[in-house]
Amino acid sequence: NQIYKTIIDFKSKDLNIYPPIPVDTTVGDTMKIEYSFTDSSLVKTKDTLEVYYKYKNDTIVLNTSIELDVENQRKGIRRVKIKTETPIREIKTENIMIYRDNDSINISKSDYYLNSDSNQIIITIKKLIKDTLKVKIPSTSLIGIHNDTNATINFRYDFQANEEKGSITGKIEWNKEMIVQLLSDNFEFVASIITDSDFMFTDLKGGNYILRILDDVNKNLKWDRNDYKTGTEAEKFYLYSEIIELKQGWDVENVLVNLSTIVDKLSILEKKEKDKKDSKKSK
Repeated sequence: NQIYKTIIDFKSKDLNIYPPIPVDTTVGDTMKIEYSFTDSSLVKTKDTLEVYYKYKNDTIVLNTSIELDVENQRKGIRRVKIKTETPIREIKTENIMIYRDNDSINISKSDYYLNSDSNQIIITIKKLIKDTLKVKIPSTSLIGIHNDTNATINFRYDFQANEEKGSITGKIEWNKEMIVQLLSDNFEFVASIITDSDFMFTDLKGGNYILRILDDVNKNLKWDRNDYKTGTEAEKFYLYSEIIELKQGWDVENVLVNLSTIVDKLSILEKKEKDKKDSKKSK
C-alpha cells in the first residue's frame, strides 16, 4: 500500500510510474493501481488501473550523460551533472573518480545530491580547476530502479580550450562621433568602434587594455599622420588615463572617457612602468 504523488501534464502522452518491483515478480504478473485526480472545478475522481510487468531488452543499460555547469566559474565552484533517463536507486560513490588537473578528488555524500526526480546527480567541486577536469564512472556504479546499470563513462573538459571571455563597456562624452580603439598594453590594435556615446568590446581574453580615442576629421575610418606634401597636420588622438585590467571571464563596466580622464602616451608608459615596479615589490 504505497502512495505515489504526481502532477500530470495532460499534453503529455505518457505517465511513467516507478514503484519498487518485488523480487519474486515475473513477466505477466499484474498489479492494481488506485489513482485519484482533481479537475479545474475541484471535483475529485477515483478509479483503478490494472497493469502488468513487461521487461524490455533495452533496460539492461542505464542511459547516462554528463554535463558541466561553469556558471559559478568565477567563484571557483563547478558542478558536474550526471543525468539518467530513469530514476537512480543506488550510487556507488567510491567508484566515481574525478581528477582536477592531475590531482584526484574523493567524493563523499556531502559533495553530491540527487534532484527531486532522482534522475540527476549533482556533484559540487569547490577546488579551483586551472586546466582540465576528468570524470570516470566505471560500469555498474549507478543502479536504476529497473536494476539497470550504467556503461563505463569517461568525461573530459579542457578549460583552456573553453575559457570564458570578458567585455569592456563604457561611454565617451564628446560633442561628435569619435573612433574608440581598444589596444593591448603594448599598443597593439585589438578592436574599434565609431560612436558619439556608448561603446562595448566583447569576446576579450583576460589582460591589460588601453583605450585610444581618434578624432577622424576626414571620415576615412583611420588615424592620419602628418602630410608634409599637403601641409595637413596629424589627426588628434586621446588616451584614457587608466590601464584597464580585465580578469579572465569578467566584465569591466561604466568606463567614462572625457576631457578630464585623458592623458598623453608618455603618461600611460610611465604608469605601465610604475605598475611593473609595484608588482615586483609585492612579490
